[in-house]
Amino acid sequence: MRPASKVFSPVSADNDQDLVRIVSDIVEKITGIQLGTREANMVKSRLSTRMSELGITTPHDYLRHLDSNRESESSALVSLLTTHHTYFFREYAQFDYLIASGLNQIIQAAKLDGRKHLRIWSMACSRGQEVYSLAMFFSQHLKAIDETITFEILGTDVDPESIAIAKNGVYRWEEVKGIPSIYAAGHWARGVGEISDFVKAKPSIKSPCRFEVMNLLDLKAINSAPQRTFDLIFCRNVFIYFELEKIKSITEAIIKRLTPGGIFNIGLSETLNNTGVQLKYHGQSIYSLPPKNDSSPKKLEHHTILKQPGREQRLAIPDSTLTSPLRVICVDDSPTILGILKSILTKQEGFEIVGTATNGVEAAELAKKIEFDAMTLDIHMPVQNGIEYLRNNVNSAHPPVIMISSVTREDAILGIQSFALGAIDYVEKPTAATIAERSDEIKTKIRAAHRAKLSQTAGKATRGALDLARAFERPSQIIKPDSSLRIIVGGAASRQKIAALLRQLHAPQPPTIVLFEGSPGILEMLATQLEIHGNCQTSPIHAEPNGVKTGAIYVGDLRSNASWVSGISIERRTSILVFGDVSASGARLLAALSGSQLILEELAYNTEANSHVAAKYVPYTSFLFDSDDFLNRA
Repeated sequence: MRPASKVFSPVSADNDQDLVRIVSDIVEKITGIQLGTREANMVKSRLSTRMSELGITTPHDYLRHLDSNRESESSALVSLLTTHHTYFFREYAQFDYLIASGLNQIIQAAKLDGRKHLRIWSMACSRGQEVYSLAMFFSQHLKAIDETITFEILGTDVDPESIAIAKNGVYRWEEVKGIPSIYAAGHWARGVGEISDFVKAKPSIKSPCRFEVMNLLDLKAINSAPQRTFDLIFCRNVFIYFELEKIKSITEAIIKRLTPGGIFNIGLSETLNNTGVQLKYHGQSIYSLPPKNDSSPKKLEHHTILKQPGREQRLAIPDSTLTSPLRVICVDDSPTILGILKSILTKQEGFEIVGTATNGVEAAELAKKIEFDAMTLDIHMPVQNGIEYLRNNVNSAHPPVIMISSVTREDAILGIQSFALGAIDYVEKPTAATIAERSDEIKTKIRAAHRAKLSQTAGKATRGALDLARAFERPSQIIKPDSSLRIIVGGAASRQKIAALLRQLHAPQPPTIVLFEGSPGILEMLATQLEIHGNCQTSPIHAEPNGVKTGAIYVGDLRSNASWVSGISIERRTSILVFGDVSASGARLLAALSGSQLILEELAYNTEANSHVAAKYVPYTSFLFDSDDFLNRA
């Protein structure tokens, strides 16, 4: 990073707007990132947090601090205002291209240069996820091509804090779960003590990597970077912040560091159109220098970028790598999830959903009739669940199975058991908030699982995923049943479903209160049916006038007992499970309970209750898992 003293001179700010403008100008001069009016609120918010940390209350005082601590505070501003959003194996289509032809291309170019050692540069690497993704990728695929080829990766970024995180190689388990099993296997270890919720990169992927602070605008630094040239350079999702002239000058400097035949990747939403640089075009975002035996480089020809608002741009895969779409069977009893999968796994993205099923029995019948390359499989389903399907049907000849479930992969019984029974990978079900990132994860894991099957490494991937999930194994039982409460609410039509839930309850359990709506005259009959079909004992609600007992099951009428239930729930963490035949007014009675979680049954059609805001809408087969998960956070 360039010295801050050369970037700005003392200025004054009379208000927040002036300070935002001055700070944005400083960061732009250091990094080239333009922070205009659209980013002003973000800059103001983050500056407010920074000033609070420093105990500074006015723009004038902050500028005095900035002037007195130019080097350190400018570095802090770069960390504060540069974008760090990234994740492992982002924009996987570029990795697909490397598998299809890119790896062979750079290996042949290196051999023409008399080398059996590849050099990779990840520019603007942020906190290292891209670098370690490349390390896992090369560790996996070089062995299949030529075991004598070695590699090293240089990661650089303008932000010193990000580079420090990258060097450490420690990430939250939630991040690492998104890595396809075929790549993660054997490369990560759970932390201990204060970092027990984190995983650390093992030497197998850490030792080939090194990290340095470097500014893309400092072209002299680029030209003097270690190693003469690189076989593969990634500079992704940076040019979107730069003007055309800066893109051109940076690209020209990068090309000087690229070996003949070397590949240069930018972000999928970026282009080198109109820069006039001499590179061979392989597809959207992928370029290369011609190899030594091709002395006629051509300027980039104009090409159209497909616009998909709100999403990263899809890679236009070159004709030489086109294959038939991956044929997928999707198995889930949630209409919402099946709808999401249909929107994700399109032919444009290289997939074709050739069949859907709502339970394991239907899936087994489909699998006999349809040729398919992969299956997505839910765990909680009626008739036959995902675990039973795996146990009855999955063997070495079965196409790869990727679990897509509300159950966390580290669940001691269901999540871990799915790997033990042959599932190759796992995705936790997307929500409205996570759909964009989860859709990338789903597509990436299906492609990677298919390749693992073709390369006969599926067994290794499954074992590696199982080992890592076991390291984070999470108990399935309720940890504090005495301070928890579960309420199940439905109409008489839901009695069979409620009985199915009661059959699944295993000690230790919190008190469970079953409330029927609109059936006060037949409560005794309903309670008897629950006992018979739910294999349990029940009691009337007022059998315990002073409270409820842990492990007991109570049956009562919703409207006449709403106030009593409200009093019982005040001092307990309460999970409420509401079936689709409950009215909107009945759901509102329950939503008012303090500190409670309200889960509504997801149905293929709309109901009154579904118009009420809830924590979740899920098929009733997922009720208990989501309820247990909430209660275990007590």
